[in-house]
Amino acid sequence: MLTIKAEVSGGAAIQEACEDLCLLASRLGCIVRAEMNGVVAMAKPGSDPRDLFQLWERELESKRSYKVVCAQPVELERPWERPAPQHSAGQSK
Repeated sequence: MLTIKAEVSGGAAIQEACEDLCLLASRLGCIVRAEMNGVVAMAKPGSDPRDLFQLWERELESKRSYKVVCAQPVELERPWERPAPQHSAGQSK
């Protein structure tokens, strides 16, 4: 799977950055990674930004010298992927 490296601006809100990483990963269909305060955070298509943020918070406090987290995909409802509703004859649209 393709991985794209993103840059997060200094002073950015981490929760918002996690949302952006997850949204970008889902829209592009690839892994998106970014370093935020010394922690490399990776989002996969379908990752939940709340999970990514919680993983990032835990890892930030860890004693590890190299800090990496990756939120796993969850089954999210994607209305744009649902088939269009079928209308019966005689029903108005």
